[in-house]
Amino acid sequence: MTTINEVRVMAALHVCAAPLSLRDLETETGASIRVTRKTLAALMRSGLIEQATAPEPRWQLSARGRRWVDTAVGRAALDVPEPSAALCG
Repeated sequence: MTTINEVRVMAALHVCAAPLSLRDLETETGASIRVTRKTLAALMRSGLIEQATAPEPRWQLSARGRRWVDTAVGRAALDVPEPSAALCG
């Protein structure tokens, strides 16, 4: 993981524990839709997130992503402000 956007997406998915939509992630990261899409693609290529089965596209941490978050490096990397309460609602 190399960008702040990747860290913010991972943090939102970790804290909320439920699959999030592109709009949810855009709102949480403050990045544009274009940047959010590129970030999702990079995280999917690395195997840290996966697309959830839903009527609309949503993303969640993969098993590999959950294992990474549980490491010391993962915990340190995700030390970012928590997502808004409305996002996880």
